[in-house]
Formats: sequence, C-alpha cells, structure tokens
Amino acid sequence: GNLLPTYDAGGYREQYIGAFGWAVVSLSFFAGAFNVEIFRAGVEAVPTATIEAAESLGYSRLKAYIYIVLPLA
Repeated sequence: GNLLPTYDAGGYREQYIGAFGWAVVSLSFFAGAFNVEIFRAGVEAVPTATIEAAESLGYSRLKAYIYIVLPLA
C-alpha cells in the first residue's frame, strides 16, 4: 500500500502517506515538468547568431550560455 518504512531509535515502524500527500507529489512533478518546458522554449528562442557573436568575442560555449543566453531567455 501507501507506506514508507522509517527507522527511529525504537526500531522499525511504518509511516503512511495518504492520498493528499501523493497528490502533492504528483502535482509537484507535473508543475516542475511544465516549468522546465517553458524554460527550454525560452532558451531555444534565442537566435543562434547571438551565440555565434559571443563565441567570436572569445566566450566559450558555457560562458556564452551563462552570461548571454540565459539572461535573454
């Protein structure tokens, strides 16, 4: 069922997570996936010419994403 084992000083005991707890967990995963999808779309909206311009100025790909692409997204 809906039990997760926990250990305390007295030994083994069972702790139940109800339907509300599992609903919170599932909605958290759903909201996290939705936010990641929005973030990914924002990063993909930055033109590749912006990244190429940053690399021509001497930025590595990582530095270009950190200092230029992510603030634009």
